[in-house]
Amino acid sequence: MRPIRLLCLLLTLGLAASVNAQEQTDPPPWYQVELFIFTQPTSALDSEFWSETVLPRHSQDAINLVASDSEQDARLYAQGAFRLLDAASHDLPLDPSQFRRGGYRPLFRGSWRQPLLPREESRPIRIRGGQALAEGLYELEGEIRLDIARYLHLRTDLYFTQAVPADWQSPLMPPASAATPSPSTPAPEVSTLGLATVDPAPRLLSVNLKQERRMRSGQLHYLDHPMFGLMVKLSPWEPPQATSPASEPAVQLPIPVESPALTGQPPQ
Repeated sequence: MRPIRLLCLLLTLGLAASVNAQEQTDPPPWYQVELFIFTQPTSALDSEFWSETVLPRHSQDAINLVASDSEQDARLYAQGAFRLLDAASHDLPLDPSQFRRGGYRPLFRGSWRQPLLPREESRPIRIRGGQALAEGLYELEGEIRLDIARYLHLRTDLYFTQAVPADWQSPLMPPASAATPSPSTPAPEVSTLGLATVDPAPRLLSVNLKQERRMRSGQLHYLDHPMFGLMVKLSPWEPPQATSPASEPAVQLPIPVESPALTGQPPQ
């Protein structure tokens, strides 16, 4: 009985080791990504409540999309990963001028190729576009994350920022909270210090598109928001064969040096 148990144990361990080795040697699948982000034709500024505490942010380990001919980290950008492709490589049948006539305004259009990793190994991709605003901020800021399990997954954390009048207030207010002054508590007065009255400078209002979407390769997917939206498509792509399985650089995804260059520009 003991020899049989020992043989079963050895077979089980051998099978597990074989499966583990196979998982380690199989390279991750590559996809060509095409992303198009745009404003909506009508403003929802006065139709919903918008919090004024939302601020654009980027993760510290976010990957910058770079030009195809730029000299960057050889490991991260090996085999053409995360390099913006020229317009001839765009697959979506989109006409920016037709979008503009429909009242939409393009903020970002870009296409690149990358390996897709499990969620715990993936890293966000920095996205920036639209018009330049104050203090180095752009209309479109944020990031997306693409990963793979049984399905492809897209996770967005994007921010659209626009200027609003200094006296603008959201027409719809959230439920009353402790921070809301009660009728018995008068609001503090603001002194003008004898200065002449002038029109105050406009403020910046940011809204967030934070969604998760399960995707299928080769299909066009659309994510909607009252202020802006996006179209995205992932298509399988075969990268050039690596010289050695041990030097599969794109899987390592080292943290790149921060670059001031934009990760994308809106179409002309």
